[in-house]
Amino acid sequence: MSLNLKLKIPVAIFLFLITHLIAMGQSARQAYEPKILILSPSQTIVSPLLVKEVSAQNDSLNKMANTYKASLESQTGQTEGKAPNLLLMFKNSIPYVTRIDFFKQVSFLADNYLVYRFYERFPNVLILLKDTSMSVQLNDMQLLAKQQQMPYIISFPRVELLMNNGQRSSKIKVQLYEQASNSFLINKEYTGDERNPGFEFTCNDGTINCTINNALSQALPDIIRQIAGNNPTLKRQRELSIERAKDVKNKLLRREFDHAPIDKIISPKDSAIDLKLIYQCLYNEDKTQFVAFFSKTGVSNSFKSLNDKKDDRKVNIITSKDIHDKDYLDSIPKTYAYIVKGVLYNGKWYYKKDEATYLDAPTLDDGRLEFLSNLEGWGYFKENSTDYSPAFWGDKLFEKIPDRRKDLDWERKKNMWKMEERENRDYIGLYEIVAEQLKEEKESEELNYLKLISETILIPFFNEQAKTKLNNIAKFNSILDDFVLIYPKDRHILLSPVKITDEKGNIYIRYFVIVPATKHVYEWTYFKPYLLEKNYADSPINKMMGSITQWDFSYKTLDDEKFWNNYVLFKSGDQYKYLKELK
Repeated sequence: MSLNLKLKIPVAIFLFLITHLIAMGQSARQAYEPKILILSPSQTIVSPLLVKEVSAQNDSLNKMANTYKASLESQTGQTEGKAPNLLLMFKNSIPYVTRIDFFKQVSFLADNYLVYRFYERFPNVLILLKDTSMSVQLNDMQLLAKQQQMPYIISFPRVELLMNNGQRSSKIKVQLYEQASNSFLINKEYTGDERNPGFEFTCNDGTINCTINNALSQALPDIIRQIAGNNPTLKRQRELSIERAKDVKNKLLRREFDHAPIDKIISPKDSAIDLKLIYQCLYNEDKTQFVAFFSKTGVSNSFKSLNDKKDDRKVNIITSKDIHDKDYLDSIPKTYAYIVKGVLYNGKWYYKKDEATYLDAPTLDDGRLEFLSNLEGWGYFKENSTDYSPAFWGDKLFEKIPDRRKDLDWERKKNMWKMEERENRDYIGLYEIVAEQLKEEKESEELNYLKLISETILIPFFNEQAKTKLNNIAKFNSILDDFVLIYPKDRHILLSPVKITDEKGNIYIRYFVIVPATKHVYEWTYFKPYLLEKNYADSPINKMMGSITQWDFSYKTLDDEKFWNNYVLFKSGDQYKYLKELK
């Protein structure tokens, strides 16, 4: 990672690490894996034509160093709940940042990129920087690896910046030393031109920064492949994956299953699901959950046809073709598969079509096997085993709505989570499948309720007001396409902001209160009518309501008793203080 603001990827990864990874409450395991030491470049060579550019980069880095150092120190100062390996890595980076220069960026970028890439698979990765320029012979590497207790060492024996025919380029010699074999797994020179390699290594074309990024975009994936290829954990995972694939093929693919329950659960009116395509169905022990697998082949598709289809909300495409192939957009794989998963809740089945996938497969059986093999990633097997795990029925396919307020990160993330938490509060602990459908049913019911209130109370009321020119109402318009109704969960009272035009043509936002039980309509007078200027751009409603309660148009209900009791239904003696009944 580079500290140079022109290098977009280094800054992006740096910020991702200090604001996200370090805050994740990983367990305090000390068995760090993999462990890698990264050395500073040894020999650095600069074309005379690029000396000024390197000097300018160093000036910029010096200015930024204190900012990044402060960010690291701030994050590492609060250790509670933070992963020990990440704290070690960030503390290790602080002295390195204070001495950063253009060439040390090579090591710093390598360090942060490798952490970024390894962390997902290895949460206990430990990658440290050592600001040293030393001999890079095998004996020296062996001694250093033993002293530092680091199985892998990455060194950059030489970094060279060149200018030929007006074109910048770099040559970076990269060595990856492995202690176990006492050998260099990589001992190679990588060349980078000034073109933007894109993705994580995005940079500004035509700069010396791009020459470094370009070379490292080739070298760092090679380092990852070498370390991952030699990693005992990954080797065991690959072996285990092969064993599990055999079990899926030999024990699950053609295993008999009971068609009767699934045939009753899935409605024949559901056009998105074809029961004739089912080839396997798994049930939990008490048959209150299921996962059914469907597939067919010979499907002809292009990206346009997929975009036009409404059956699937999202689609996975697994293809051997490269995106640069001429016919890529018009040759979607012809094997189509999906699952339907279901949960029995309160005597009713809730199910959902999911994981729709197009995949390359020589035959339908091959496609079925490949799709069924997703079970491994969905938690079907016990950890480090080929045995079936009953926890599968509460894992990835069957997640429940969490209580965000009990999350360790609630205080830090509550502003980001507050809308999700509010919308999910009534569904905490339910399976997401159930919660999604209950929300859809509730939304449909609310739309019908809104339509009923509009047609039976609001429209007749305002039509009569406009017809008789009562209460300065000559014309009315809803705020949105329909009337906005603000109400608590029990709907005993409704508040509606409405655009009202008076006899002089002035347009005001005025608020009206409806009591559904009596069909009485009141004007809410807490706020004076708000005059809308011509060509007004923003609605004042959020600001007005926000001054006395927490509400905006994203809220489904307004469940603030203080608001309803003190600002709407408050009485002075026997009379409402803020409600004027309209005839």
